[in-house]
Amino acid sequence: MVDRFGEVPIDQVTLGESAEVVVQLSEYKAAILMLAFPDAGNDEDNNYIYMGSQAGQKMSDLAETLTIRPYNTPGGTLDILFHKAWVTDVAEISLGNEGDRVLAVTFLCVLDTSKAEGKMLCELSYDA
Repeated sequence: MVDRFGEVPIDQVTLGESAEVVVQLSEYKAAILMLAFPDAGNDEDNNYIYMGSQAGQKMSDLAETLTIRPYNTPGGTLDILFHKAWVTDVAEISLGNEGDRVLAVTFLCVLDTSKAEGKMLCELSYDA
């Protein structure tokens, strides 16, 4: 026997929203690398960063705002702003024949509960 709606969903309760963003970082500069490794420290005198933390650290304590700006767009007109994000994966990839060092960095973007209802995940700019 089938209920009056059959097997068609008529409602859903959200369990929270998130987004995953993968970007390529192509410059090996301290400021860029520090974005990719949020718990890292920087030894500017010797040109290296260091990392490694005890297990159990809350990544939400390291969360930052992540702004995605499409290449060649004027000053923020098409920005995507995620309020709370942190890195979940970093992989080195090579592009082209020159063997350029490029990092593929994956960010997890989660709800910022300090924001108003309906505005907790991100803001998307668009052309008018």
